[in-house]
Amino acid sequence: MENMNMHGERYISIRYYVIILVAIWSLVIGGSFWWNAHQGRRHVLSMAELQARVAHKKDVIYRRWNAEHGGVYVPVSEKTTPNPYLEVSNREITGPSSRLLTLINPAYMTRQVHELGKQAYGVHGHITSLNPIRPENAPDPWETQALKAFEQGIEEVSSIEEVGGEQCMRLMRPLITEEGCMKCHAKQGYKVGDIRGGISVAVPMSPMWALEKSRMKALAGGHGLIWLVGLVGIVLGASRLSFQIDRRRKAEEAVRRSEAELRVLNAQLEKAKDLLKQSFQRYVSAHIVDEILESSQTVNLTGEKRTVSILLSDIRGFTSLSEQLEAEELVSYLNSYFSEMIEIILGHEGTLDKFMGDAILALFGAPLGHDDDSLRAVKAALAMQEKLNDLNEFWIKNGKPKIKVGIGISTGEVVVGNIGSEKRLEYTVIGQDVNYAQRIEDLTKELQVDILISEQTYEETKEHIVVEKFGPLTIRGKKDPITVYAVKGLKC
Repeated sequence: MENMNMHGERYISIRYYVIILVAIWSLVIGGSFWWNAHQGRRHVLSMAELQARVAHKKDVIYRRWNAEHGGVYVPVSEKTTPNPYLEVSNREITGPSSRLLTLINPAYMTRQVHELGKQAYGVHGHITSLNPIRPENAPDPWETQALKAFEQGIEEVSSIEEVGGEQCMRLMRPLITEEGCMKCHAKQGYKVGDIRGGISVAVPMSPMWALEKSRMKALAGGHGLIWLVGLVGIVLGASRLSFQIDRRRKAEEAVRRSEAELRVLNAQLEKAKDLLKQSFQRYVSAHIVDEILESSQTVNLTGEKRTVSILLSDIRGFTSLSEQLEAEELVSYLNSYFSEMIEIILGHEGTLDKFMGDAILALFGAPLGHDDDSLRAVKAALAMQEKLNDLNEFWIKNGKPKIKVGIGISTGEVVVGNIGSEKRLEYTVIGQDVNYAQRIEDLTKELQVDILISEQTYEETKEHIVVEKFGPLTIRGKKDPITVYAVKGLKC
């Protein structure tokens, strides 16, 4: 009876876990299906926006072509009558064979192309303005909101709307007054560069939703099949597990004795790893620590030559700041600043080398390197300046002084490793480019910029950043003049 009870309890436990596994498996498959469906919808909307942008760019291109030629003349027909809103002396002329020609300006041509697009492909288009010359160009409510948004600096408005009883992706961008537009719009008071209206396009969603529906059916069938296969596997696995329980129980006692020894060893190993993590995570990101611990390759901390990007940031006017704050308040002030800056450096997988008073020295490329260490350094510098803006706003609201920070970045070959004495070691970097980074940071004050990078850093990142060039300049410690670059931001 005791064995039967024990076996009965065992099988109840297995059934319990089978139910949990089936529930988890169902949630995983259901979550995967939901995620794929969600991504599919986003893809459809992205494709619709892309089609709308293509249609809009096409309209802008042929409008510009027309405007650059001062309009084009076409034969007068039932569909193409003289434009009553075009007030020019040569609106109609007589062409070859005494045929009457009328001048087609960009707006007239755009309307006719929109009509053809609607008839042929179902793509709606409308040229409009808050101050239209032609009443039919008056905006609908959606377009009115978009035009008002353009006046606030918005460059594009898009959303799913119903147009003509059909769901469409509507997109609108502003029309900027160009020199060729002044023939018709100068009388309205527009100047070159003004926003005088916009072109809206509406792409039907039904064809894309139809394709997405077919994809969803296939996706549902595939997920259902995977779920069924997994379910069969869980049941078969549970049956096999039940069969092997008795055999496994006999081996458990022997394993249990060895496990006790293994647990002791594992505990010692984990303790050593935790101590290493706690020590090293103050200098590098947790991700890099994990890579070092999991890597089969030796990480050299005793000294080696490496190409790294060195970032040096320094608070401008720190002496004046220290005179405005009490000692405890100054330390708290600096700690909040350093905490945010180090978080950004580690987040970009850089290494904190040291604090030098109110300055921070960080490395990108040691002890582990990446193909884009110089770009990581630049991105970290931009993020640091952005976070500083947030901190300054907070400090000003709380009656504290704001600070300005200059950042210099230099890329080159240096020596990195544990340097010091038997009693005190420090993982740091030695080389000309360390001084170079400091000289570049000093130039940020003279040039009145926030971030300066060396020429080698620029060469490795120029495809990704927007800069302003300075040079040639002479700096202390450099025989030849140098060129530096102020980083303005990232390219889109």
